[in-house]
Amino acid sequence: MINIEAVSQELRIRPEIYKKILTGFCLSLPAKIETLTNAFSSSDFKKIQEVSHEIKGIASNLRVAKLKSVASDINALCAEKNLEKGKQLLEDFKREAALLNTFVKNL
Repeated sequence: MINIEAVSQELRIRPEIYKKILTGFCLSLPAKIETLTNAFSSSDFKKIQEVSHEIKGIASNLRVAKLKSVASDINALCAEKNLEKGKQLLEDFKREAALLNTFVKNL
């Protein structure tokens, strides 16, 4: 999923530090997912855009490409205000977050 050594070199940090940062990001995801779920339930596109933009930026900085891509798609759909597409993307996001969490737990 993520080549820890390569990303650490690219970011110019020790692998242990990258793992700690990545773990912290993973720990923050359940709250982000809950916020997004509630925002979709109430059609709060401003909150959806805010949270998805934050996740997109962090995932990009950490080189978590798939999660960044889904967060970017969620962010972009805010202009369309397409709840059905958004709910599907939220499920994709949950799946990618679960995969990342499993990866991090096995480090």
